[in-house]
Amino acid sequence: MTGGFRLAVSTWTFSQRPLFEALDILHLLGATDVELWANGTHLDPRCEPPEIEEVAAALDRLGLAAHSLHAPFRGLDLAAPAPEERQEAVATIGRALEIAARLDCPYVVVHPSDGSDRGEGPEREAAWQRTAASLEQLSRRAWELGVTILIENLPDPGGRVIGGRSADLLALLEAVGSPHLGICLDVGHALVSTGGWERELAAVFPYLRSIHAADGDGSADAHLPLGEGAVPWERLLGALRQRGYSGGFVLEVAGGEEGVRRSLELISRLRSG
Repeated sequence: MTGGFRLAVSTWTFSQRPLFEALDILHLLGATDVELWANGTHLDPRCEPPEIEEVAAALDRLGLAAHSLHAPFRGLDLAAPAPEERQEAVATIGRALEIAARLDCPYVVVHPSDGSDRGEGPEREAAWQRTAASLEQLSRRAWELGVTILIENLPDPGGRVIGGRSADLLALLEAVGSPHLGICLDVGHALVSTGGWERELAAVFPYLRSIHAADGDGSADAHLPLGEGAVPWERLLGALRQRGYSGGFVLEVAGGEEGVRRSLELISRLRSG
């Protein structure tokens, strides 16, 4: 089986180590593309990240390409009722967009909400409108910088989180109406939210630019290495091939070096089989 997608590995796997050490490890494991983690460590603009010129030099030295950057999300709420809190979230993610632009990194993955229960009826609608307005601001900044925001589906078994289902993501895209806004489908999150991935993939495919790949059984966002859970990766890759997918496929797996190695080996077998 062949696949034309761009295989990358997230530095999230090594978030407890300094960024430059994480990049060295990924290079030694054979990675050529990376997603740079920026929530609480590595390139989070709230944590005094390393000099961007040094990061660019390290990527160049190791032959690594920055496929995407995962923007900060913990402690940020794009739907916050308080305007100052909402603007702080927009400003922080905006700084992540600037970092990505300086690294010639085309995509920035953004959580559309903080994962909290938004209730039903008017309360949810108001929160949804605030989220759309925040994403509109960020999309304008992304256009200025020449990067694209990818909103990611979130784990949401109760169906009350903004961004927990493909329908939410598509509605946000329609409301914002920016060519600098696309979708990153997290397979593990889809399992938790809907019990599967096929319908979610089919729904978002026209706007799909990246996939977060990790295994699990749907009971939790487990981030298992590929092949250690219930996801039929051969069928998933087959679906991507049939649709002519050429976007990113980002391994966001736990298990350290061994977890990444096993995941890379499984994808290599399936792509060449």
